[in-house]
Amino acid sequence: MSNDRDSIGRWMLDVMRRNNWSAEHWARLANVPSTSITRFLKHKDTSWPSTRTVVALSKIAGVAPSFGVAATQGARIPSVSMEQLLDMDVRELVASRRWSSITVSGDIPIGCVAMTMTLEVLEAAGIFMGDQLIVDPSAQPERGSLVIISTGDRVSAGAYMPPVVVERRMAPGEPNAWPLDLIEVRGVIRRVDRDYPL
Repeated sequence: MSNDRDSIGRWMLDVMRRNNWSAEHWARLANVPSTSITRFLKHKDTSWPSTRTVVALSKIAGVAPSFGVAATQGARIPSVSMEQLLDMDVRELVASRRWSSITVSGDIPIGCVAMTMTLEVLEAAGIFMGDQLIVDPSAQPERGSLVIISTGDRVSAGAYMPPVVVERRMAPGEPNAWPLDLIEVRGVIRRVDRDYPL
């Protein structure tokens, strides 16, 4: 069993022991299936919890596994492409090592990732191509939140305005609007960083 699998298993068992929680109780608090915990603990060699599950469990526990999903002030967080967010799970973040990391300043919620904006869909919201986004894959969006979404095998972004997500383009014409039942919200944009040329 890999060190990463050991880290996740030790983390789960430690959180449950310290809080006197059952897997079912912890999962219920985090709004994830309890089998996400029990299946992994019983079958560590073949089962991986998703990043969304680990992040949701981490938020409830107040601590994340030690392999780097947690971010604190001045910490390094994973830096992924927008496309990687489509299929990002613990295997992507831990086993394949197909991501780099960056150092961020300020307080960042546990489980956030960094990504570079590569689309021209949020200019009217002040987000431009090349901006560094800090995205929370497990956050529940509120009305008006800027979100990263997937529409089938395509990634886009917009403002969460139930019952739709709407692009915030500066280009003339009607912006794209996606009904919520046809998309999946992949993350809420928590912060935007931009380098200004001197």
